[in-house]
Amino acid sequence: MAERESFYLWSVTSTSNASVDPSIAWSEGQLPSTVNNSARAMMAAEARHLKDTNGSLTSTGSANAYLLTINGTQTALATGQIVAFKANFRNTGAATLNVTNGDATALGAKAIRAYGDVALSAGHIAANGHCICRYDAAANGAAGAWILQNPMGYVEGTWSPIDASGAALSFTASSGGYTRIGNMVFAYGQVTYPANTDSNIAVIGGLPFANDGTVAGRQCQIGAKTEATLTGIQAAVGSTTLNLVTATGTGVTNSTMSTDLLWFIAIYPGSTS
Repeated sequence: MAERESFYLWSVTSTSNASVDPSIAWSEGQLPSTVNNSARAMMAAEARHLKDTNGSLTSTGSANAYLLTINGTQTALATGQIVAFKANFRNTGAATLNVTNGDATALGAKAIRAYGDVALSAGHIAANGHCICRYDAAANGAAGAWILQNPMGYVEGTWSPIDASGAALSFTASSGGYTRIGNMVFAYGQVTYPANTDSNIAVIGGLPFANDGTVAGRQCQIGAKTEATLTGIQAAVGSTTLNLVTATGTGVTNSTMSTDLLWFIAIYPGSTS
């Protein structure tokens, strides 16, 4: 069915609204018998919009694919369209939202993106959490996406520590996890360096978020190590890397870390991308 009783058809130019909505007629000199129908249709339009944005809807779906049936009759998604709903499950990673209109027409699955137009991380949407999403046709590389306006302040996940020194070393027994609360990132992990004689300064990469601070993150601790020279690690500014340093701040080389085990935690302000 055609879109009707819809705010998204109405114009901000009053003279353009005479017949822009097929359910509402406000023409000059219209018959008195058409006034009540138009007034009731406007009430219906406002009620549809209210129910789609007041958080009373609940999604369905699973496995990071959210489904939502709205009251509006829009036949296509439009930039600025807003929906509010209670999520029926917690996301575990990148997610999509497929909206079906009030006439049972699905408008197509679109990615749900976080601030900065980035994919969701696990926990951005909580089970039974109330979500507000605004559609942006230019987002996600112009593929269109729903931008989550109120991501949860608590996110957790995993990351994979990698060698970022330029030596292309392969860590063994490497693993990592993180918790983000607001903009603060608590990243932890462990690596075992391979036997090597490389002279590059040791750098661990792969952090889940770049350091958004103005100085190198110094709230970093070493939980266990087998190398005496190494005394600290620093989250590099504007980067997803950790620098391994001595007590004087001098970089430790890969060869110094040869065959060594390192457990660590880094706390720093994270960027939105």
